Amino acid sequence: MSDTELDSSELGTHEYWQRTYTKEISNYDDHGDTGDVWFGEDSAIRVIDWICRCDLEKDIAVVDLGCGNGYTLSELAREGFVNLLGVDYCKEAVTLAEKVTKQEYPFIRYQVYS
Repeated sequence: MSDTELDSSELGTHEYWQRTYTKEISNYDDHGDTGDVWFGEDSAIRVIDWICRCDLEKDIAVVDLGCGNGYTLSELAREGFVNLLGVDYCKEAVTLAEKVTKQEYPFIRYQVYS
């Protein structure tokens, strides 16, 4: 097996996510499209289901690192969780998440971490 590194991916750049979320903000503003769940809804739903099966208090602090459009937090809020924080290093992702969730779940907090 070779010890060589893989070529870097555009997905690993901050600029890629800035461009992507800027476009998704525009799509949301123009058409109400909440954007993609980048690792797939199936994966997010498995995580959400697992959290719900853990019999946790609904006010336990939950932090979603790399929250993207806030999908996971929205689904946890739908399940009754109330102490939710989304963190992303892309301010455009946080902007989109805030727009998407503020009407239905204004208690979800977001923070940019750079």
